[in-house]
Parts: sequence; structure tokens; C-alpha cells
Amino acid sequence: MWILNAPLLATSIFPVETRSKGTSLVMATAAAISGFFPLALNEITNVYASGVVLAVVAALASCGILWVRGQARADKLSIYQRPELF
Repeated sequence: MWILNAPLLATSIFPVETRSKGTSLVMATAAAISGFFPLALNEITNVYASGVVLAVVAALASCGILWVRGQARADKLSIYQRPELF
């Protein structure tokens, strides 16, 4: 769920004037983290522990998206496009 919505969410938060810079920053940070993530998981020898780490990361990302959606519904965060996400 979150891997499909996160890029759309990243572009929805930034106004048109700064959308390309803000989205680029979000995507570059995500790419940097995801680039080293398999290397870090490779150091965990237990397969089940690797699965738990992946589940925790996915849960945190999902919580982040749900938090942003809640902030948008409460009018505490401006969304500049794609209202169907919220």
C-alpha cells in the first residue's frame, strides 16, 4: 500500500512553486535509504529477523502516510493536488 501512495503523497504536500525541489529531496532521500537497506538486511543472518525488520519498516511507513492523511483531514496540512488520496 505505502509503496504506491508515498510518491503521490510526496508530490501532494509541496506547492507548485517548490514541488520539484521538495519532491526531488523526498525521492533522493528515499533512494539513498533504500539503496543501503538490502546491505543492512544482508548483515542479519536470521531470516525471520530480516522479515521482522521489513515488517517494522513497512508499518512505520504506513503509519506516516496515515498520520499525514489525518493531518490533512483536520486541515492542519495543506494538500495542493490529488485530493483523492485524502
